[in-house]
Amino acid sequence: SVLRITIDIGVAYGSNIEVVRSLLIKIAEDENDVLETPEPRAYFINHGDSSLDFELRVFISNPRKRFRVRDELNTAINAALTEAGIEIPFPQRDVHFKPE
Repeated sequence: SVLRITIDIGVAYGSNIEVVRSLLIKIAEDENDVLETPEPRAYFINHGDSSLDFELRVFISNPRKRFRVRDELNTAINAALTEAGIEIPFPQRDVHFKPE
């Protein structure tokens, strides 16, 4: 049986969408357990509150490997984005207090 793995990732506004998409696909293609058919896909899915949101979809043939493959993909994504200088944002809020 074939299992689809989906990984959601957000990057900072101003990031180059095509660079992010290319990095995600390259990472997926470099993972030995990711199937070539159906091929890995990276989608720019949303302008989020704090990030440009992407979804990486890959398929594996052995469902027992799903957690290891997900871990390896996430680790590689983090390293590649850091190396490329692409920030993974986190929500930030400004809080203003009014004196009474």
